[in-house]
Amino acid sequence: MRILILLLPLFLAANVALAAKRPMTVDDQLNIVKVGDVRISPNGKQIFYSKTELVWEENDYKSSYYMASAKDGKATQYIGEAGGQDFQFSPDGQYLAMMREVDEAPQIFVMPTSGGEAVQLTHHRGAINSYKWTPDASTIIFIADEPRSEEEEKEHKLGADPVFVDEAPNGKEEERFSNLWSFDLKTKKEARLSEANLMVIEFDISQDGSRIVLVGAPDNRANYGHLSELYLLEIDSKKMTRLTHNEAPEGDLVWAPDGKTFAYRAPSDTDFALRSGYFWIMNPDTGDNRRLEAQNQGAVSFLSDNETVWTEDGKYLLYTEQQRTHSNLYKLEVKTDEASAISEFPGIVTNVRFSKDRKQVVYGYEDITTPRDLYVSEIAHTDNEPVTGSASHRC
Repeated sequence: MRILILLLPLFLAANVALAAKRPMTVDDQLNIVKVGDVRISPNGKQIFYSKTELVWEENDYKSSYYMASAKDGKATQYIGEAGGQDFQFSPDGQYLAMMREVDEAPQIFVMPTSGGEAVQLTHHRGAINSYKWTPDASTIIFIADEPRSEEEEKEHKLGADPVFVDEAPNGKEEERFSNLWSFDLKTKKEARLSEANLMVIEFDISQDGSRIVLVGAPDNRANYGHLSELYLLEIDSKKMTRLTHNEAPEGDLVWAPDGKTFAYRAPSDTDFALRSGYFWIMNPDTGDNRRLEAQNQGAVSFLSDNETVWTEDGKYLLYTEQQRTHSNLYKLEVKTDEASAISEFPGIVTNVRFSKDRKQVVYGYEDITTPRDLYVSEIAHTDNEPVTGSASHRC
C-alpha cells in the first residue's frame, strides 16, 4: 500500500496558473515548495523531511522540518529554526543526528527521535565534512579537514587564502587534506583514525564496525577525479591499505551485510572511460574484483539523495536508475548478475531511502505536470512489480 505524504502548499501558485489557463511564470516556479532531507527510520515507521519555500518579504528561502507517520502520513513539525543538515537516524532509531555550524565550523548534534532539544556532540577543531553511525550505534565516524596550525591560522586571518585556478574559467577555493575520526557516544571522546595526505571523499563502515572502505584523492583539481583511489582502514590497528592503482574514479561505496565484500561504482578498473559506470564487487582481503554487467542502460543515482543498498540477505543491490527521461527503482541480483525494475513510473523517482530490513521505501515522485510529493510504500521483490499499490492516504 502506498501512503502519500502531502506537502501543502506545494504548488499553490502554479495550480492557480493552471486554473486560469495562463503560462507558468518565474514567480510560479519560485513559489514551488521544495522537499528534501528525506529519511526513514530504521524500523520504517517514521519519515523525516524538510520543506523549503521562498519568503518574499525576507527575500530568502526558509526551511521547516517534519516527522510523519509512515502508516497514515500524519506529520508534526520537528526541530526548530536552528535546523541543520545531513540528517541521519541512528541504527537503533533512538536518535536523529545532524550537522550545525558552530563558530563557522560544522559540528555534529543529536536529538531523541521522540523529541526534545538537539545536543552538540563534537567540539572538533576544524570543519567536519560528513559522518556516519557505526552499525551498533555506539560511535560516529566522521571526515574532518586538517586544522591549521596557530601560525597558519594567523596568516589566514591576515588574508593568506589563495584561490587556485586549474582550467579557465574554473576556480578553486583553498582546500585542505582531510582524515577520519571517531566519536564514542558513551565516553564522549574523539579519536583520530587516519593520517594520510589525502582528501577523504566518502567512506562506508562494515557491519561489524571493524573496517572502513574509503575513497581518497591527492587533491580536488577539476577534471582529475580519476586520480582518486580506494583504501581499506582497519579501525583498531589504524592500518590503511591501498586497494586500487588505476586512473578510474571510484565511488558510492556500500559494504555487503557479511562484511566480506563491498560494492562500488566505477566506469573501469583501469582508466577514465567515458561511460556512466558499472557496479563492481570487491573482496578487499583477496583483491578479487568483479564487474556486474546487467546494469548498463542508464545513469545510477543521477539525482542527489538517492540511496543504494544491499538487501539484508546480501542477494540484491537496490538502486535508482535513469533511463531516458524516467527514473525508477531497480534491483540487481549480485550472484546471477540480473537486473530488473521494481517500479515503472513515467516520471522521476528521487529522495530514495530504505528501512533497515529493506521492506519499506520512501521516495519523492514527480513528472512533467506534477510537482514532487513524498510516498512511502512496501517494496516488492518480484520482477516488474510496481512499488506502489492502488490505495493512498493524504494527511
